[in-house]
Amino acid sequence: MPALGAAYGLKVIVDDSLANEPEIYFEGGDHASLVHVAGSTFQELLADARHARFTE
Repeated sequence: MPALGAAYGLKVIVDDSLANEPEIYFEGGDHASLVHVAGSTFQELLADARHARFTE
């Protein structure tokens, strides 16, 4: 479940609750690496992703 799935040709859905986060951390793909990006950068990277609210 890559956070930047579009890089792999996968469809991505982003939870709207991430929109206001100043920093985002996600798994780097090997269960041992952590990736950190600014919230604004994350939004840019996922600008074409589908957005929904599926967490509380």
